[in-house]
Amino acid sequence: MLQRTLIQACITGLSLSAGCANVPLTETGFLVDYSALEPAPEAEVWGIPDSVRLYRSSRLDGNEYDAVYVEPAEWVPSPMSDFHPGEEKTRWLLEEFSDCLKKGLGEDFEVVDAPRAGALRVRPALTAVNPQNVLLNVIFFIALLPVDMGGISGEIEVVDAMSGERVLALSARREGNPFLWLEVFTRYGHARYGMWKWSRMLAGMLQPAG
Repeated sequence: MLQRTLIQACITGLSLSAGCANVPLTETGFLVDYSALEPAPEAEVWGIPDSVRLYRSSRLDGNEYDAVYVEPAEWVPSPMSDFHPGEEKTRWLLEEFSDCLKKGLGEDFEVVDAPRAGALRVRPALTAVNPQNVLLNVIFFIALLPVDMGGISGEIEVVDAMSGERVLALSARREGNPFLWLEVFTRYGHARYGMWKWSRMLAGMLQPAG
């Protein structure tokens, strides 16, 4: 009976992972304008699948910003994604996203509680989330490697906190990697890892060029 259950779990999990393994690069309408976004292959991190479309204003090449104000993350689901977390899980994911941005950006900028001169206002949104099938990954890890990687999509806009002028905008997606073992065995491990990598990627993009 146990063997049959495991086999059924494998078949079901493989079918699900094959059908929704990828998360989309989104245009949900959260950003004011998408026309200026261009592919940014330099945003790939350690060879892990990342796709980023980016707009970065030359205004960032000056050194006038020393702080960031991070707005609470919003859930703006893409119609291209068929997974919808429940209300409680969505709230948790959004809190995690906001916290990751504050911690990641906080390594290079002062994180402030309200907009002020010399600060950037960060507007983040999660647009798609694909959780891992933990049971399937445990089963296949014993035999070979985890097979259901999950992923995350999001959009971020950064504006001058006083004028509202847009200085950076991006749409990004990130898929999991079987060699990130700590992330494989929690349902939203790769999503949370993606949030953290985005926060550090964003910090780098907000630094003056050169």
